[in-house]
Amino acid sequence: MASLNIHRMLPLATYAILALAIVGPWLQPGYIFALDMVFTPHLRMPDTLTSSYMFHAVLHVLNFVAPSSVIQKLLLLCVFFLSGVGMHRLVQIVSPHRMGAYFGGVLYAVNPFTYDRLMTGQYSVLLGYALLPFFVRSLLVFLQKPQFRQGVIIAIWVTVISVVSVHTLGSIVIISIVAAALWLAKNRRNKPWKGLFWKWSVVSIGAFLLLNCYWFLPLLAGKGSTAKQIASFTSGDTASFATIGGSFAGKLLQVLSLRGFWAEDRDIYLQPSQQIGTWGLLLLLIWLLVVIGLISLWHQRQRAITAFFAIIVLAGCILAVGYGWMQHVPILAGFREPQKFAGLIALGFAVLGSEGIANVMRFIKNEFDSTVGMIAAGSLALLLPIIVTSTIFWGARSQLAARSYPAAWTTVNAQLNADNEHFNTLFLPWHLYMRFGFADRVITSPAPQFFDKPVIVSDQPELGDVAAVHPTQTTQQLDRLLQHADSISNFASQLANLHIKYIILDKEEDYQKYNYLQHMSGLRQVAHHDTLTVYLNEQFGGKDETR
Repeated sequence: MASLNIHRMLPLATYAILALAIVGPWLQPGYIFALDMVFTPHLRMPDTLTSSYMFHAVLHVLNFVAPSSVIQKLLLLCVFFLSGVGMHRLVQIVSPHRMGAYFGGVLYAVNPFTYDRLMTGQYSVLLGYALLPFFVRSLLVFLQKPQFRQGVIIAIWVTVISVVSVHTLGSIVIISIVAAALWLAKNRRNKPWKGLFWKWSVVSIGAFLLLNCYWFLPLLAGKGSTAKQIASFTSGDTASFATIGGSFAGKLLQVLSLRGFWAEDRDIYLQPSQQIGTWGLLLLLIWLLVVIGLISLWHQRQRAITAFFAIIVLAGCILAVGYGWMQHVPILAGFREPQKFAGLIALGFAVLGSEGIANVMRFIKNEFDSTVGMIAAGSLALLLPIIVTSTIFWGARSQLAARSYPAAWTTVNAQLNADNEHFNTLFLPWHLYMRFGFADRVITSPAPQFFDKPVIVSDQPELGDVAAVHPTQTTQQLDRLLQHADSISNFASQLANLHIKYIILDKEEDYQKYNYLQHMSGLRQVAHHDTLTVYLNEQFGGKDETR
């Protein structure tokens, strides 16, 4: 019994240690700031009804009992812990080899795909990715013997994944279609199986629609904020977020390396391939294990499983390379950044690679009867993903660190809260993304979530021809107004018409271009701090707030 418990606990301990090796340096006071990951002291209730509404509502409730900085770090720990555990459990039902399962778990948690998303702060994408193996495992169990209970479990997994990351829903659809086609072909003469499959599949889909009707049905009808955002995507978005690599062959090589992410070309963070001279050779060894695993499973006559993961990798390659045709397919239209589908490649590589190392170890045992050789082969295999993506460890080699908001932000927030009128506040410089000194990197502006009163920031990503993020009439008017504000005599009055009572100027980026505020008629400086200056709009008439 004790031995059984150790075998059950060892994977959990292993992936907990792996997660701590990545997140460990961040377990001190402060927040982790990355491009799209900006947590603030108060995690607010979402103000739009999207698939992630329940996720952010849960975070809001948790914030009553735990600081948001703690919640953030727990989420990041969960990403790498669940990635490893989920893949480990998936591998166990495909290729029940202990070392192979560990290889698959480590490779799925630590690879260039997860590193890229971590460095750009896409924690929700990573959470969906981490939960995907749990869904696949439930799906494969269901396909072996379709049952009501397993169908409901699948619906729950799909719901949880879509709540934390709606983008992962596209991968789930691809996986489900491939699996259904293969197992229907495999059981084409098995009428009892087909009857149960269709019966409980309908129940599973119905359960998903019932649990998610509040956001999914409006999306299907082309309504709601998610549908509007998808409709706003332009060719500029497609070009700016395209998979890098140039030609089709170049892009294919990138995604097979679990790379090709648009941010890799922008010198935002260290690239793993630039840190290790033999990076390409190590990657070739991983590819070799994947090919060996594919051949091994086929020879074991696990034809459906082999075809399933091979097609998943192939589909991931085709979709991650990405071309304009994707915009005409409903389920793919929302993927302006196709490299997210490289997660499917990572999924297939982890499973097939785990069988590859298992086959290598079996070969060593049968041909050389060498325990030492088996241990050496297994240990080297486990080191492969760790070395290939070594830049992810120890706080991404200290590229990310726990940091705090300046005291001035808290002081200004209290000053704004002391004003009981309803008003908007304009935050300058007028950028959605910019370099903040306290974060020591470019991040999305945290002002709207940090301050309790409504704060307006730019909605322009300023990335090529990328469309504005949730544009409003107010931000569009401010885009035009701020272009020539220094020459507009009634600037304060025009701000008042937009219900703007205060201006917060952060001394970051190009703040000097707003020096005209000091002499602008109708504006008066009411607070001056190390990093923030606050101006009162004396033309404000106390009108009702509109965001």
